[in-house]
Amino acid sequence: MTATLPPARDLPPGRQGEIRAALQRSATRRRRSARFGTVAVALAAAATAVVLVLPDEPTSGYWSARPSAISGLPPERVEEIEEGCWKSSRVPERPVLHRYLEDASGELALLYTRTDALACDLDESGGYYSGVHNPGRKGFDTRWLTGHFSVDHQTQRSGDRATKPGNQTVAGRVDSRVARMTYTVFGRTVDAEVGDGTFVVRILHPVDWDFPKEIDPDESLKAYDAEGNLIGDSRDTRGKCYVDWEGEIVSGTWDPGQKPGDCLPAQPWR
Repeated sequence: MTATLPPARDLPPGRQGEIRAALQRSATRRRRSARFGTVAVALAAAATAVVLVLPDEPTSGYWSARPSAISGLPPERVEEIEEGCWKSSRVPERPVLHRYLEDASGELALLYTRTDALACDLDESGGYYSGVHNPGRKGFDTRWLTGHFSVDHQTQRSGDRATKPGNQTVAGRVDSRVARMTYTVFGRTVDAEVGDGTFVVRILHPVDWDFPKEIDPDESLKAYDAEGNLIGDSRDTRGKCYVDWEGEIVSGTWDPGQKPGDCLPAQPWR
């Protein structure tokens, strides 16, 4: 369409004004259409954009402090456990003991470095076995939690048919909001021991008990605050990933296609 008007002499009286008004209306419609089209594209882009929410950089927490007391263990015993588990695990950094448990099923120690979570079995006198937690991410960092708690160790062991009972054990880290935790598996619910930024729960079974081969789909670990409010459920973290303050994935699944933009912000261990 041309915007040039014919000479007035070639048109009937008043026709030039009518043509001018028609051209102006057409131009106005085109400008509005273009403006609304631009807005629509911008809105569509905003709807599909992923906003990566990052947590603040941690400056202190349970990871940066040594617990004042470990279940009444004398300092020399703490030193012995840390040294033995360090040599057993062969991790680069010497771990710090954060929790110790002893019951009819044996002794368990939880130790941490900045990059490793160790569950050390002290069952045999003078012997140590460390299971280094590997969540499938190179960037695993114990300064971060997957919500208000993180599960770092989970095992089940059959009884020895003699004197030692079987057990199901779950252990890990919690933040300061967690006052109570429960563990439910195959319809049985027990309380965990919570304190100094860690938790451990162990269900004991008879000496002739064999751990089940099937998986309980309703198995859950729940965390509550001091007022009794539910603030975390392990079932809510399944299949999810978490990023630190730099946008690095510090906990997640084995999916190689998982990207930081798909993840939730991790919470500091403090």
